[in-house]
Amino acid sequence: IPIQAVGSYYFGGPVHIKEHRVQTSCQPIRFRPANLDAEWGVGVAPRRRWYGSINQGQLKLNGVAAPPPGLIKRTFSGAMAHDPFTNRCQATVTMQDDSLQESTGEASFIVHPDFHYLAVQAPGDAVAGQPGALSLRAVNWRGQRKAAKGVRVEVQRRWHQPIYATKGQRRYVQRWETRKAIVTTCTLDLNDSGADGDCKLGALKEGWHQI
Repeated sequence: IPIQAVGSYYFGGPVHIKEHRVQTSCQPIRFRPANLDAEWGVGVAPRRRWYGSINQGQLKLNGVAAPPPGLIKRTFSGAMAHDPFTNRCQATVTMQDDSLQESTGEASFIVHPDFHYLAVQAPGDAVAGQPGALSLRAVNWRGQRKAAKGVRVEVQRRWHQPIYATKGQRRYVQRWETRKAIVTTCTLDLNDSGADGDCKLGALKEGWHQI
């Protein structure tokens, strides 16, 4: 991704750059295209706060070819973006002229992990014993539907299982153990229009479900 900063004086004319600094940083974010309802989950959501930055250095131009007056060009490689998440990145460019006065400019941009996202709509008010299902569609970053073949879905359930013990004639809960099991798997071909993909979950059981 090209990054370009242009510096000029208030009275006109480009800044004569004596030194400059370029810093970029990226942080994973939750992302949902604007054209998609809030009930849809999109892509992989980060579960903890990330910090990442790369300081491309203060460049002193002694013995080094100076950049053109008032112009800094750099290339952001995306190395600071954290896969497989959507990242919000920021570029900060600082210029210093011969009088040691500094000026700074910043710009933010989004780095997408791929051209397309997988969107999933889970049951909103799931109740144990009731049937459940997932709706799926493939979309681009604008929310426009795309076709996708061979999409594999796996749903895992986690729950707390009581472990009982007996003392005399009394039976009591000795401890709780976390258990997990695969609820269902589906392989779907998603269309770019018409009905969404559908993955049946059967009768739901109490616990946390991870898609």
